[in-house]
Amino acid sequence: MRRSRNPDQAKSANIAAVDVVRLSKALGDHLRTQILAVLAQNSFAVLELCSIFDKPQPALSHHLKKLADAGLVNRRQEGTSVFYQRAHAEDPLTQAAFACIDSQTLAGELLHNVQQIYQQRVQRSAHFFAHQADALAQQTALICAPEVYINTVLDCLRNHSHLPVHNALEIGPGNGALMLALAPMCKRITGIDNAAEMLSEARKNLHHLKNVTLLEQDFSTMQDTQRFDFIAAAMVLHHIPAPAEFFKQARALMKDQSLLVETDMTDYKVADISLAEYGRKEISMAEAEMPALMSLRNTYMDQQPLAGAKIIGCIHMTIQTAVLIETLTALGAEVRWSSCNIFSTQDHAAAAMAQSGVPVFAWKGETEEEYEWCIQQTILKDGKPWDANLLLDDGGDLTQIIHNEYPQMLKTIHGISEETTTGVHRLLEMMREDQLKVPAINVNDAITKSKNDNRYGCRHSLNDAVKRATDMLMAGKRALVVGYGDVGKGSAQSLRQEGMIVRVSEIDPICAMQACMDGYEVVSAYKNGINTGRTEDIDMRLMQDTDLIVTCTGNADVCDAAMLQTIKSGAVVCNIGHFDNEIDTAYMRKNWRWDKVKDQVHQIFRSDDRFDYIVLLSEGRLVNLGNATGHPSRIMDGSFANQVLAQMHLFEQAWADQPENQRAPITVEVLPKKLDEEVAALMVKGFGGVVTQLTDTQAKYIGVTTEGPFKPESYKY
Repeated sequence: MRRSRNPDQAKSANIAAVDVVRLSKALGDHLRTQILAVLAQNSFAVLELCSIFDKPQPALSHHLKKLADAGLVNRRQEGTSVFYQRAHAEDPLTQAAFACIDSQTLAGELLHNVQQIYQQRVQRSAHFFAHQADALAQQTALICAPEVYINTVLDCLRNHSHLPVHNALEIGPGNGALMLALAPMCKRITGIDNAAEMLSEARKNLHHLKNVTLLEQDFSTMQDTQRFDFIAAAMVLHHIPAPAEFFKQARALMKDQSLLVETDMTDYKVADISLAEYGRKEISMAEAEMPALMSLRNTYMDQQPLAGAKIIGCIHMTIQTAVLIETLTALGAEVRWSSCNIFSTQDHAAAAMAQSGVPVFAWKGETEEEYEWCIQQTILKDGKPWDANLLLDDGGDLTQIIHNEYPQMLKTIHGISEETTTGVHRLLEMMREDQLKVPAINVNDAITKSKNDNRYGCRHSLNDAVKRATDMLMAGKRALVVGYGDVGKGSAQSLRQEGMIVRVSEIDPICAMQACMDGYEVVSAYKNGINTGRTEDIDMRLMQDTDLIVTCTGNADVCDAAMLQTIKSGAVVCNIGHFDNEIDTAYMRKNWRWDKVKDQVHQIFRSDDRFDYIVLLSEGRLVNLGNATGHPSRIMDGSFANQVLAQMHLFEQAWADQPENQRAPITVEVLPKKLDEEVAALMVKGFGGVVTQLTDTQAKYIGVTTEGPFKPESYKY
């Protein structure tokens, strides 16, 4: 009689078979088993593994991805480096595989290379402390105030008050601040450091304490003849070459029922790291709305086209930007990030990036000084300029700072990709004045950016921002849109679809004609359109009949002091251009009283009359990001897909690596049309659309190829 098989047994057998196949594929290469053997020793950065195995990064990254896909290694980002460590083996098959690998002796050359990496880590730390002793406390305080980690350590002691502390040890006491706080709680406390410069700082602050001993010694050389009740390692673990060995050695020095507290430094500054989980959920939702960007990530991940790229990014730190950042890092890049506007950061997005290991310096509501400090932190790493080779900018501030303050960095930078109109204007001005020292790609004027982000994005986000800020009914009221480029067109549509009566002001006859054809009245705030800057030349009828002014030009003082003095009381004034100089906020700060209603909403009183005020949104900065959440993910999908392709193109060209006499001329070029069409096709596919393909006959008839580009450069769309 034939016995039927138990379904659970069959299922288990199928799972086991799948596991065998998974492991067989992953371990079928001898190099991968060696990688797993080395990762049993410690976790290593990708470039460190390249040195250990003497392999180029693309080849090694390929093997690491295979191991990660099989669940045999874990990947984590620390600062700008990606580290790998061996995964914990939970199933018997993986445990057996790891046991077999570990039973083999590592080749002497590999062991030697591992020790070389450890020595390099020690040397980097020694160099850091030797040169940063005087400024370390100040630099640390910028990231984490000393009282924060000191209080964390003290809280741990208080929570374990049943464990008496007679003999304490601090590893790396810095300037002695923690030892000073611990001294009253301990009978004896020892501090050790292998950097004489750091011990000198500590001795200055602790010389008066009788129960404190400071030793110039490496922790690894300590003997276990003395035991400690409490060991503190405050912000030093990232300088220890083999952290796993450190914990083993620490355990040997500890008494039974003793306490070890380790706190560490983070390479970020955000408003609230506890928002990371919330940010991660929104990032996941945004990924589903960004099909072009995710398609690029999936297509190129195996190839790692940005392996070795080091990108400094300065662009609004939003949820959508988080998807861009994680696409760049998934393709192999290391990044450091700040926001390009003091009000545009979404704090939960910044927190999610910081928690994932991205060095990000951004929070909503920065001061001007904090804004510049954040950019500086992306430029600097360990107190000195980072060896970046690409810039991703929005507005040109990052580009200007590096050209003016860190020109030595330009020797290794392959190029810049610029996101917005204002930044492109600054690049072109720099090029005319022979100040631009590296090539740039104008992402702003790609069709999938300018027509999507600038026009359709503003159509979605302007009315959203005004309603969130003021809660006013917009229908039936009158708006003046200053500027009718792509941003102005989208803004006018945004207000019209709310039922507003929209007028347009323009200096360009062609744009003015387009506004007329689109059904808008073209007007000027000045009589006969002659801008004298004097209140007597203002068109008072227009100003007293306007409830909302929106500036969208990228130019300065387009809503000037005379207009602000004469606009009707209670009118709302805002800007959707990049900088805050479109509205003369300097005049308002100098002459009028500001009263904050809520974040990014101010009543500006022009006199003592309580009804004589205007409402200013986002202090004259980007209203759609200051008072709302900016453009939808589907809109930003095109812009950020362009940024990824631009960064890949610049990195592939490797302009800075070419001999100077063979380098291409420095230019500001629009993203190639072929790449623009590639992004558009991915976006259409994301909508579920189908693009019709030309036949060979049709393509020949209009003089193009069936693959495109389909329009000449002169085509205006």
